This record gives sequence, structure tokens and C-alpha cells, in this order.
Amino acid sequence: MEAFEVARGMLKRTHSLETMEEQLAALDGIPDERIIDYVNRFDDWKSYKKIFLDDFLEGRLEKLMSRTNRFPTRCESIFGRRDQRFFERARPFYEKGAVAGFFGLSHIPAIRKMLTDAGYDVTQEVT
Repeated sequence: MEAFEVARGMLKRTHSLETMEEQLAALDGIPDERIIDYVNRFDDWKSYKKIFLDDFLEGRLEKLMSRTNRFPTRCESIFGRRDQRFFERARPFYEKGAVAGFFGLSHIPAIRKMLTDAGYDVTQEVT
């Protein structure tokens, strides 16, 4: 949302890669047992937050991804199909050039692979 607001403030065009209905359908696909497991680990959230934040701020994507394996949203309905959809819908914009794409952190590894497999140059910049 922050990137969206910045783009709007700069009078840049934005484009959503997914409809609200598609987002809600993906959330409906999260298995109940993953949600229950996550809630039952409530006592771990505070310590996990510190580790997660440090990894995020240092740009350690692989470590972040390994730490989120038990998140409820780490399932096929949130990734897999959506990553492919995002890639397919973003690709025409990338082909035109001079575009920036913003994806949720957990979607980056798969989308990055799809982009590199399609011949795009993908770099990570940590400031």
C-alpha cells in the first residue's frame, strides 16, 4: 500500500495484478489447521518479530523465507497459482520497459525465477 500511495502522489499510473475476488478466494483456500497452528504459537510471536525484522531490514530474503514456513499463508492457494498469475499479468508491462513491480515479500523468489527464466535481468538493491 505504501508503494501505491507514493506512486499516486507522483501521479504515476498503477495497475493491480489481481482482483479483490481473486484475493479473497486465495484466502479462503488457507487450510484451517495452518491457521490454528499459527494462533497456538502466539507466545513465539514477539521473539519471532525481532528476528524477522532484522532479516527484512538486512535484505536476507532466503532467511526470511525459511522462517515463514509455518505461516498460515505459506500454502498453494496463496503462492503457486497467484505467483504465476502475477507474473503473467505483469509481463506485458515489463516488456514495455521503464516499470517497477511491487510484490509481497514471499512472492519474490518464485516471481524472480520466472523473470530470470524468461530472460529478464533481476537484481536486489539493499539501501
